[in-house]
Formats: sequence, C-alpha cells, structure tokens
Amino acid sequence: MRPRCEKCGKRLYRIQKTFSHPIPAHCPSCGAEISLKQKSNLIDYETYICIITFIIVVIILIIFVN
Repeated sequence: MRPRCEKCGKRLYRIQKTFSHPIPAHCPSCGAEISLKQKSNLIDYETYICIITFIIVVIILIIFVN
C-alpha cells in the first residue's frame, strides 16, 4: 500500500509523477515532516508498481505477438 502521513493519514506522493522528481519533505496536506522510513517505503512502493506494470505489458505483448 502507498505510505500515508502519520499525522493526517493522507497518501504520500512525489511532487510530480515521474521518478526524477523528489519526494516532498513535508506532507502537502498538513505540513508534517515525512520520515526517512516513509520516504523509503514510498520509493519501494513505486518500484513494485513499476515492476508489476512492466510485467503486465510484457505479458500483453507476448499474447498479441503470438
């Protein structure tokens, strides 16, 4: 699951949707500081989503090529 802010419970996102943009230092909703553990969890979550998406695309390509 996507990490949430410890104070307000809202989901945490990068400043923009690409991997090249930084993770915000504070929650955009309440302004609470985001811990290093939450930042690490967000990076792990995005990595898993990227891998799963890649696998799905490869499976779809294999199905359509055959």
